[in-house]
Amino acid sequence: YNIPFDVMSKVMQKLTSKGILKSEKGAHGGYYINCDLMTVSMLKLYEDVMGAMPITKCLDNTKCDCAVGSSCNVISPMIQFYDQLHQFFKNIKVGELLKAQRPEEQIIKMNLI
Repeated sequence: YNIPFDVMSKVMQKLTSKGILKSEKGAHGGYYINCDLMTVSMLKLYEDVMGAMPITKCLDNTKCDCAVGSSCNVISPMIQFYDQLHQFFKNIKVGELLKAQRPEEQIIKMNLI
């Protein structure tokens, strides 16, 4: 997939620390799926790798420095949009997406390192 080694390595390490992958060293080592992917949401996967899913600084009161913050008329729709988007990604399971692929495309063992 032409992903730089450093980037892939950091992602794999994060997913290992969250229990999604298992790392084994040695000649036959690599990264293995360590959990039931039907229980892992796309939201969890995203947040495990990237952190909290941001939409706008306004949703985080500690970072909002907008001059019209007290009279903003778009924050309510943005909060509703964020909540619905959050719920959408929470309802999609990684295993469901992998099941939609042809069997030869499914990743079961990833010998990347």
